[in-house]
Amino acid sequence: MNSAQIAHRFDFYTATHKGQRRRIFGFAGMVGTTDFADPDQVDAVGEELRNIKRMVLTHAQHETEIIHPFLQKKFPKEAEFLDGEHIDLQTSFIELEAYFDDITSDPCDLMQCRLFGREFYRALQRFIARYLDHMDEEERTMMHLWQSCSIDELKEVVADLRASMSAEEEQEELRIMLPALTPFERVKLYRVLKLGVDDDRYRRAWELAESLLEPAEFARLKSEMASIEATAPAE
Repeated sequence: MNSAQIAHRFDFYTATHKGQRRRIFGFAGMVGTTDFADPDQVDAVGEELRNIKRMVLTHAQHETEIIHPFLQKKFPKEAEFLDGEHIDLQTSFIELEAYFDDITSDPCDLMQCRLFGREFYRALQRFIARYLDHMDEEERTMMHLWQSCSIDELKEVVADLRASMSAEEEQEELRIMLPALTPFERVKLYRVLKLGVDDDRYRRAWELAESLLEPAEFARLKSEMASIEATAPAE
């Protein structure tokens, strides 16, 4: 395996972004079929909106604290641009929440609630469009980093990202990512985890995979990891 192939193992964005896209697209579908005159359905949307907010803000915080200082050394203009986008996206999310508050703040008749729901749905699509562009920009930046950084530099940032997460944050991220990844990407992820977390967190990651994946998917992950561990240590 050449150095370029090894470098591609250390990816700051793709796995997390795939999980986020899956979660956000699912939410868009949920909102699109919600009857906003039904309080129970509105409550369910509100709960998932809070989950999405936590996911987006936690992800942005780790990027700002860990990735962007590294990026500032390599590509300062890109780092400053992404910092600005994080601020803009937070503002966009506040605007999105304001549309949802229109539905829940004051009693509304059935027609008014449904009209407010339609405006919230449209605001959500605008936010998603901006967020998709932002994730694409980050992934393009990763391509530049692969070309300009050493394997050790990339490995260190990935290790710092994992270390910056609490056990609960790591479990939540895995819960979002695992169903969105290919079998190859799951193996890649668990190789990184094996090198970067303690035995208890690695065990919990395996237990979570077993609970989330289909039996055949989990068996494949377990088999491929066992094969790798039996033949050679991870890079």
